Amino acid sequence: MAAEDFRKLADRVTEETRSRWEASWVALYAYGGFARNEMDEWSDLDVCLVWDPSPGDLGAWRAWAIWVKGKFGARVDTIGLGTEILGEDSPWDVGFLLYALKHSSGLLHGSDIRDRIVLPRRRKLCLSASYAALVSVRRLYGITRQEPLPAPLPRIDVRLLGEHPAGNAAWQVASAVTQLLRAIAYVETGALCGARADLQRVLQDCADAALTSACAEAIALRRRVPRFGALPETLPAVEMLAARVPGFCARLLQDLAADGLPDPSHEPRAQAVA
Repeated sequence: MAAEDFRKLADRVTEETRSRWEASWVALYAYGGFARNEMDEWSDLDVCLVWDPSPGDLGAWRAWAIWVKGKFGARVDTIGLGTEILGEDSPWDVGFLLYALKHSSGLLHGSDIRDRIVLPRRRKLCLSASYAALVSVRRLYGITRQEPLPAPLPRIDVRLLGEHPAGNAAWQVASAVTQLLRAIAYVETGALCGARADLQRVLQDCADAALTSACAEAIALRRRVPRFGALPETLPAVEMLAARVPGFCARLLQDLAADGLPDPSHEPRAQAVA
């Protein structure tokens, strides 16, 4: 979608959320690519609805999220957040979201609470930044959260990657590599990069050619291929990028282990550190 179409979509989500749910919530934010001005024709709109206090049974969140999906489909990705977890004692799994809201979000409607956000400590941010990356790896391999990730991971046969609601093989591989690099950058340097341009700069400063080149490849692949449909003409490029996934995943897990941290995407372990 073009930038103007994103703005119109954000306005529609805001107005219809406000008219139906305003009695229950504090603020509605856009974050992600739209807020960072990184959207492309295949991007979706990431929105976060902040409640005060958090609904105890999460029923209101779920009802809102289901309603948004029914109204706008895959173009809008939703998440809910309670004001009681805006401080450094927040659960690890919302750390990256809190960072995105504080540093790269836009208030769509309501009372701005971003000055109340205190980022959690490094340990929790390491887990939060790594979670999305490792979940994306699990999706590529079809490994559930109940299973540990094998070491080493085998090479990915891109031709066996089926269609996924998030996108085709190229999109899945490019997203997984970008998420892995973002997590590695934070664990190794302390730089939590939401924007892809920031990630490229941090990796260049690391003087690690493997990370820098993979980042450029992932961003280029995401930009030049459609998100859905078959990609026979780009299969070699996808395969070359996919070949980097096992090594980057192993590096991230080793970095976490060096800090005494588990794989946060492994469900039994994730419950233990929450």
